[in-house]
Amino acid sequence: MVVIKLSSSKYKALFQISSDVGQVVFASVVVPPLLPGFERNSWTAIVIVAGIITMLLFWYMSTIFAQKGKL
Repeated sequence: MVVIKLSSSKYKALFQISSDVGQVVFASVVVPPLLPGFERNSWTAIVIVAGIITMLLFWYMSTIFAQKGKL
């Protein structure tokens, strides 16, 4: 197993990137189907669930980066 040591500023950058990606996934995948006028089809539920899982993964990664960088 390879362990990479990063500085606190790099962890802060990774934290910000991963939390931003989580917010973008939420805004682009989860919110539109909730709006009136959105055409739902057989893939809508699958895409929403996949978007929620991806969002939670990136937000979890951001908490790990915050802990490692002691933010």
